Amino acid sequence: MKGVAAQGCFTIMSNWIAKYRVNTGWMLLGQELCLFMQAVYFLIISRDLGVQLYGTFVGTAAFAQTPGPSSASMEATFWSRASPRTTDFFPFYWDNL
Repeated sequence: MKGVAAQGCFTIMSNWIAKYRVNTGWMLLGQELCLFMQAVYFLIISRDLGVQLYGTFVGTAAFAQTPGPSSASMEATFWSRASPRTTDFFPFYWDNL
């Protein structure tokens, strides 16, 4: 009876590994496709705009994306809502997010 239970467990485990490999393959294919599309987009935009206008485009895009990381972690809300009026209360606000 132990052999049958062990074979059933092995079959479930091998199915899980096969599914894991397939999902990993799809994920890698999606990442490679995204990288390829970004390269094509870069080539099209850079050739169309030229040196001066492409620099302006990249600078504007970087400036627009600057607050992104802080807004994802709600730090922008913390600094605008719970910022202390004096520096004496700063440790209290910093510890009690």
